[in-house]
Amino acid sequence: VEVRTGRAADWLAVGGLGEIDMLVLDHRGTRYHEDLRLAEPSLARGARVFADNVLHPGAPLLLPFLRGRYQVAVLPTTEFQRDALEDWIVICTPLALARAPEPAPPALRRLSAEVDALAWRSQRGPVTVRDWLALQRRVKICLQDWQRTAAPVEESSL
Repeated sequence: VEVRTGRAADWLAVGGLGEIDMLVLDHRGTRYHEDLRLAEPSLARGARVFADNVLHPGAPLLLPFLRGRYQVAVLPTTEFQRDALEDWIVICTPLALARAPEPAPPALRRLSAEVDALAWRSQRGPVTVRDWLALQRRVKICLQDWQRTAAPVEESSL
């Protein structure tokens, strides 16, 4: 087992990953889909992708990127040391016959920008749990609405 820390995009740019059996996404959720897109050519057959913090602080563009391309399990949990905040972990495996990623709806793109804005704000000072919960509710509702209107695929329910 060889563990590499840092953004997958940075490692891939210098050819430093080789074949990937397991990819852990646990950095800036609004960029998970970009790193995964870059890592896809290096994913081994049957590779697993593990994404943390999909609901908190949020990775609103990840699930549309995965739809129809990965077998997906969405696992609800609570945020580490913040039990009031719900979170989702996504574990997925690429499908053999994957289609091109679908574009994320405008509502999810707006939420992605809001997630980044609140995350950056939290770097400059405290952000209340109330602020995180308000954003989290909007992300969850938007992802649930998107799931209901998108074409059905093999995914666990949100």
